[in-house]
Amino acid sequence: KSYYNFYNELNVIKSIRSFCDQNNFEFIVKPRLKFPYINKLKKYADKVIFDDESSQYPSLFQKELSTVNLVIGSLSSSVYEVAMFKIPYINIEIPKIAFKSKSNKFMHNYEKNLSYNFDKVVFNYKIENFVNKFKNEKPEKFSISKKKSELYLKKFCGLSKNSEEIGKKIFEILKLGNKWKLVFLYYVIINHG
Repeated sequence: KSYYNFYNELNVIKSIRSFCDQNNFEFIVKPRLKFPYINKLKKYADKVIFDDESSQYPSLFQKELSTVNLVIGSLSSSVYEVAMFKIPYINIEIPKIAFKSKSNKFMHNYEKNLSYNFDKVVFNYKIENFVNKFKNEKPEKFSISKKKSELYLKKFCGLSKNSEEIGKKIFEILKLGNKWKLVFLYYVIINHG
């Protein structure tokens, strides 16, 4: 319990606020409405966006992505969307003590070269390192490598530079009549382009 007295959401937010102040960044927050968030958030953020997700293609989140330079999250599937926008993503690890079941530990893996920790695309921090060090980082540290980005998109999003390859995948799915996969791929393609 004492671990969370310092390594908590408020101190993560304070570290982001310090980073933004030192590097002339605007601090925009988009909390998920289905999860509770701290009331002090509005005190530290320059802008808080509440998205009921009624707008699609582009969503409110996608509109913001078109103008941002850096995204910070924790175990969010938005990591894939951010990667498609070629924006650096910082993932904050949730400590293992927060996971009660082995399946949760397996699903939320922070090993190198996996989706939440991929060199020059997704920059992973343990929460204690984020709280203590992020405020002093320079934005240049989070530059995306074009080559690594393409590898990430192919490995985790099924995308490559060859759009014909995507079209062939869709055609094969249509031939198989697998509606669930078709809807999923259609969503990805519409969202990202």
